[in-house]
Amino acid sequence: MHAGNVLTDKAGCVALIDFGLTVEVDRETQVCLAKLFLSIATRDGAEAADAIKRSAQVVHDCFDADHFRRELQSLLDGLGREAKNFQVAGFVAELFRIQGKCGLRSSSAFTLPILALFAFEGLVKSLAPELDFQAEAVPFVVSALRTA
Repeated sequence: MHAGNVLTDKAGCVALIDFGLTVEVDRETQVCLAKLFLSIATRDGAEAADAIKRSAQVVHDCFDADHFRRELQSLLDGLGREAKNFQVAGFVAELFRIQGKCGLRSSSAFTLPILALFAFEGLVKSLAPELDFQAEAVPFVVSALRTA
């Protein structure tokens, strides 16, 4: 979903259009995504690794859980907190590179919500570059995990 998918009229009615790139996200994957987003905010590489592995569509025989966890921890340790210092594209590219290198392949139900962050990155950076969006997301992610 991005701004080009939202139409409004003079009366304030909203219409959502173009649902061509969609995926149904089952409850287990929703929990894994919530845990991943929380682990990003808290810089918890072990939790990130667990969430990604649990949701993986393919786990190759060469998968090394300890190496995967260390790679993710290194990635999370290098993240900027404010929107202006966080590059979604770079983060996602590195996350997918690490997964591939370590022998994991995510499902589209897990991957597409992560890719949806691209659509919001520019908007957030232009409107609130100082926003610590990771900290802002924590209450929503914790609430989602409580209902899991």
